[in-house]
Amino acid sequence: MRRMWVLAALFGALLLCSCAEKVKKADTLYEAGDYAGAAASYEESAGGKGEATARDLYRMAVSLGVPASPVRNTGRATTLLQAVLSRYPKSPYAEPAKVFLAQLADEKDLREKLALAEANVKAVQDELAAANKRVQDLEAQAVDQGSAVEKLKARLAEEEKRASSLRRELEALKRIDLKP
Repeated sequence: MRRMWVLAALFGALLLCSCAEKVKKADTLYEAGDYAGAAASYEESAGGKGEATARDLYRMAVSLGVPASPVRNTGRATTLLQAVLSRYPKSPYAEPAKVFLAQLADEKDLREKLALAEANVKAVQDELAAANKRVQDLEAQAVDQGSAVEKLKARLAEEEKRASSLRRELEALKRIDLKP
């Protein structure tokens, strides 16, 4: 029986050492800017049991929340920062967690505003394209109408020549008719 207790104690010590090594590895990766590796190592060190310290939770959140992170996940980062605040409200990581949460919320708000602005820009671009098409159509109509006007002017000039010629012929006929 005593042997089992000794084995259990050794196993527990081994787990603690292993966990400490994982945290140390995560810290090294974090400080080197390898946020993907750091996030995975912090997650692994917690063992998925929620046993992470405020520091580990905060660093895991930063690893997932910074824009430079290749494994960026602002939703998960927000959850981790909220966990820091709820589990460790008096820790030195509580205030930075509040600041980072505010930054993530501001970023989310700005992204939503940007998406709305981009949609508005797209709508204006579509309206502009439609207006440009209408201008092209009107210009084509103006060219067609200008051509029609030129044809009508040419026809009018021909008709005026013809009318002038007919007037001359009429005058000549009147002179012939009026001769005694």
